[in-house]
Amino acid sequence: MTTQVSGGGLNEKQVSYTNFTTTQNTGTVAITKDSIALQGVGYTENTNVKTYTYEGGVLTDSASLPFTEPVPPMDEGSKYSVIGTDSIYFKGGGLVSIGGTTQVAQPSGGRFSFKGDSLFIISKLNQTTSVPAGGGISGSVSTSAVETVVLLKQ
Repeated sequence: MTTQVSGGGLNEKQVSYTNFTTTQNTGTVAITKDSIALQGVGYTENTNVKTYTYEGGVLTDSASLPFTEPVPPMDEGSKYSVIGTDSIYFKGGGLVSIGGTTQVAQPSGGRFSFKGDSLFIISKLNQTTSVPAGGGISGSVSTSAVETVVLLKQ
């Protein structure tokens, strides 16, 4: 995730990297011919967040912090279309919200594959939001992520 603030002589950028696998997964996913519904899907993220701070394009600070976040069970859903033999398009946004975002979900897509009883869906997210900071200072938050969802047939 990149956060950038500029104006009033300030030009600061913060870039954060994380890579996590969920644990304590709960819930079910119901798939029909044109929609996917998450029912009580929750998990816990355990990771390290590496953050780099730049002022005027010069690296001024860095940090690595452990991060644990329980994501409470959620009910979400999206209509989808299959394109070709391995692509999927989610009309109402991605399969799962990234990082508890409150941003409006954008239509998204990805690739899917099967291996045994598992369905793999790999989606990419790129989203930028303007953030008013006041006092002639403007900001933006850009999020880029690759999400791999693995569903096991029951």
